[in-house]
Amino acid sequence: MSMIKKIKNFDLKNFFIKNKSAKKTTEIKVNNIVYLVKINKFISNTSLEVSFFLKNSNKEAVTIPKIGNLIFIFRSNSGSYHIPIAIKGKKESELSYSIELDGEVLHVEKRKYDRIKVNIKTKYLINSIRYNGIIENISPTGAKLIAENRIEDTELLLDVSSIPISISNISCKIIWSKKITNQKYSYGLNFQFDNPNNQHEIRNWIY
Repeated sequence: MSMIKKIKNFDLKNFFIKNKSAKKTTEIKVNNIVYLVKINKFISNTSLEVSFFLKNSNKEAVTIPKIGNLIFIFRSNSGSYHIPIAIKGKKESELSYSIELDGEVLHVEKRKYDRIKVNIKTKYLINSIRYNGIIENISPTGAKLIAENRIEDTELLLDVSSIPISISNISCKIIWSKKITNQKYSYGLNFQFDNPNNQHEIRNWIY
């Protein structure tokens, strides 16, 4: 399972320079709309200037609704960093925002279970609608799902009836997504178990 650590006095500027993330983007969802966030420049060790782009049309910067705090998630070799951010100001002419670190950063270490490659046809349920998919790899804590449609939700119910365990469905959180082709997407799923014994069953089946 992943370990979570709180980091005090986090140096935002040094983190992005060290991890070469200054030119990269991350995704956030505001009012069910997915935006790409691009870092423009560093203002200080705890503040940045960023621009927001619509996920499916990232040519021009856009404004975002007035909101409180955001959580930016950036991944590195050691795991993922969940960075709490407060929007402090906006440049109307440039459609850019000044943002500032607002609280303790969470570091989620990489999972300690290796995922094994599989090719299991499955179905997943979103808002009572079933869709076809393929489980490409799996571990006791999650799986990689290949699907033919874009999933905008953050949760789904995964059919695992083809796996010899006592439950037929697992609630999952979508922790990342990637477009493979125009008609195929991959999703990283984190299992949400009501009963820890179900995780042990999957572990015993895999290993």
